[in-house]
Amino acid sequence: MSSTLDYHRKALGIRRECLSNDDIRLGISYINVGLALNNINQFDEALSYYQQARIAWNQSLPYNHALIADSIHSIATIYYCKRQYGEALEYFEEALKLYKRLSPAKENAILKIENAIKDLKATDSITA
Repeated sequence: MSSTLDYHRKALGIRRECLSNDDIRLGISYINVGLALNNINQFDEALSYYQQARIAWNQSLPYNHALIADSIHSIATIYYCKRQYGEALEYFEEALKLYKRLSPAKENAILKIENAIKDLKATDSITA
């Protein structure tokens, strides 16, 4: 897996040198590095890259764009993996609102998030 991570980090480095900070492709590279890190359970570092993707996309895309919703969903998933359920719920709910605006294209994501929210609320894992 480290070769995948290395590849995505190199691609990100190249894009940082060649592209402006608000270029959509830079956000895609941040997401790719985050996914590689998530796959090896490096959640804190993955979270940082997902947040950077969201920042990059917020600069160049309208708020209701699918990529922004995807980045918020990724952030929620990391918080869930880290057992920070209150934060996870907050981001899941935000992603859900965006995905519903994009429906039916994101129907699968909507169902996954609704199930995650239901599970979080059912487990009483969220501290007030």
